[in-house]
Amino acid sequence: MADAEQAAARFRLRPRRAWAVWAMLAFGGALCVLPFVYGVTGTPRLIDLVAGLGVIATASLYLGAPTWRSCVRIDQRGLALESPRGERFHLDWNEVTEVIADQDEQAAFVRGPSSARSFLVPSSAHPAPYRIERSAELYARIVAAVPEE
Repeated sequence: MADAEQAAARFRLRPRRAWAVWAMLAFGGALCVLPFVYGVTGTPRLIDLVAGLGVIATASLYLGAPTWRSCVRIDQRGLALESPRGERFHLDWNEVTEVIADQDEQAAFVRGPSSARSFLVPSSAHPAPYRIERSAELYARIVAAVPEE
């Protein structure tokens, strides 16, 4: 059983700057509460409430996006990106055309036969909108699975 767990692993995609989304939620809450605290009435109160609820709704939708329930599955056959709706793509190790690895940053770009079947394991220095849980482990497994040529 331990060999099967070691052979296949899942790495979840997470928002890159989740703190910013939580800050947006706090800002939206402040927009909703402050008109009542300071006794603002009429149209200005309505504008603050609508803006605050809009910010809260937008941030909540972002946090609830299916992307953050997606994961990278890696096993002996290859790498796959799975979303709540199913597998988005699968890339067998023998289909990998190139791996551009950055040892210092622990980042890798896995190039498949097409751009739709390529994947980036970003580091903090790379401009990706997501981060990957346990990305150093994923990086090590990718580098170990694809032979250098």
